Amino acid sequence: MEAQTAAISKDATIASGQFFKERDYWLNKLSGELIKSYFPYDHSKTKTTDSLIVKKDSVATSFPGDVSSRLMKLARGHDYALHMIAAAGVVVLLDRYANNSNKDIAVGAPIYKQEIDADTEFINTVLALRVHLKDDMTFKELLGQIRETMLEADEYKNYPIEILVSQLNMSMSEHDFPLFDVAVLMEDIHDISYLHPVNINMIFCFRKSEDSMELEVQYNASLYERATVERIGAHFIRLLQQVLFNVDIRLSDVDITTVEERKQLLKDFNNAAVEYPRDKFIHDLFEEQAEKRPDGVAVAARSEGARHTVPFDVDYIYVTYNELNQKSNQLAHYLRQKGVTTDTNPIVAIMLERSVEMIIGILGILKAGGAYLPIDPDYPQERKRYMLADCNARILLSEVSEVSGETEVIDLPSLIVENEDAEPAHLTHLTHPTHLCYVIYTSGTTGRPKGVMIEHRNVVRLMVNDKFTFDFDDRDVWTMFHSYCFDFSVWEIYGALLYGGKLLVIPKWTAKDTREYLHILKTWQVTVLNQTPSAFYSLINEELSSDSCGL
Repeated sequence: MEAQTAAISKDATIASGQFFKERDYWLNKLSGELIKSYFPYDHSKTKTTDSLIVKKDSVATSFPGDVSSRLMKLARGHDYALHMIAAAGVVVLLDRYANNSNKDIAVGAPIYKQEIDADTEFINTVLALRVHLKDDMTFKELLGQIRETMLEADEYKNYPIEILVSQLNMSMSEHDFPLFDVAVLMEDIHDISYLHPVNINMIFCFRKSEDSMELEVQYNASLYERATVERIGAHFIRLLQQVLFNVDIRLSDVDITTVEERKQLLKDFNNAAVEYPRDKFIHDLFEEQAEKRPDGVAVAARSEGARHTVPFDVDYIYVTYNELNQKSNQLAHYLRQKGVTTDTNPIVAIMLERSVEMIIGILGILKAGGAYLPIDPDYPQERKRYMLADCNARILLSEVSEVSGETEVIDLPSLIVENEDAEPAHLTHLTHPTHLCYVIYTSGTTGRPKGVMIEHRNVVRLMVNDKFTFDFDDRDVWTMFHSYCFDFSVWEIYGALLYGGKLLVIPKWTAKDTREYLHILKTWQVTVLNQTPSAFYSLINEELSSDSCGL
């Protein structure tokens, strides 16, 4: 990996055709649609001269002792392995911030230090590392792909990246490098000056001492605030705390939220001192809205087959508050006949794609006196079986039947259709505010997923209290952007339904497509938007881009 780089003229290299294998490798490696990955900027790029001035600054972060020791152990003390692990971590972090629907990430790296005269001109000093992520990929699998990518890049390093950009028909300006915006290097084996040919806005510089690791993030202060870069560094540490101690963790299960951010959320949204309707439960508050506006649209969801049809409202399925109330009552009555109550078999699993039926299922479970356990259909079979067994869920509302064990699978969409002409079911609610509402499983940093149990009163206190700072009402249009396996979905679902608003269920493919999501926001005139900072920054940048101005 430390082979010498030929030191001859770049123009002569290309003219002679000496490195056609390198050329063909890179043209193939970087072919197709490549969306540049970057950490969303605090200040937008414009064409004014002042905004293009690069102001360099840096933020240094020391790794906690357990993270440093685990990193050293995993890399077995080798700098090259440390670089691979660090690059893999940055790739995952970029994916989280960029919300890239293609799961296609490229970062830069300098070639390894060369032991030749400092005045010698290299053919090339910068490499593009491109990797393709998958939803079910583990961190260990990503490490394997990163290792292969780095070995190949080193083998074919003798090709000028500036000429490569031109041959890829990409435009490169003095202040915008088209292949990547972030580079990763290890100080012991890399020379940061090798990155000089490219103008990028963030560099992750890793350095090690005898028993610790440090990260210095160099960044363009014209685009980023220092606090943003500090937060990126903290998120990177949080990421390492999970993937280093469980390399088999799925990338989709990595949670970059820091302890401080969690505490802030609890402080802001779960203040124990507030007053709230202590005798109410979620479906009670929903039914109050159903009585006030029975004909108002409660939920709208788009079918999978309608992915690329226009206009957007043609292929949406609607359900009014009255219809949603009746259908969930019918399901609750059916589940009670199956033995679901607050005291026996309270947990009912639900595994559906984002849909109207999913919302009916959730409300029906709650009305029966049960608590819902959301399961993503894309989870591995082992995880599904573990969650069902761990919660002792005897019933699963789904469309599939490949679930082993004692769990009874009920085809919810078919059941709803069968009950369309049934008499409305009248229920006496058996639920108490202290009863269980739902169970959501977190990834866990060192082993099995862990179930978090939430009671009705926790959600009621979150959504309806005397210190509530939002003025939601029946004129609001909400989007359910997040998976129902993520806590933020609770805010989205009940924020709409407990205030009489309209809940627009966003399909999984649209949640990963910032451009299409922005189009939907405008088409439906959405008034309440809930997103992670990374996804929101992507949305802002899409709105500001020239391509989206005509939407």
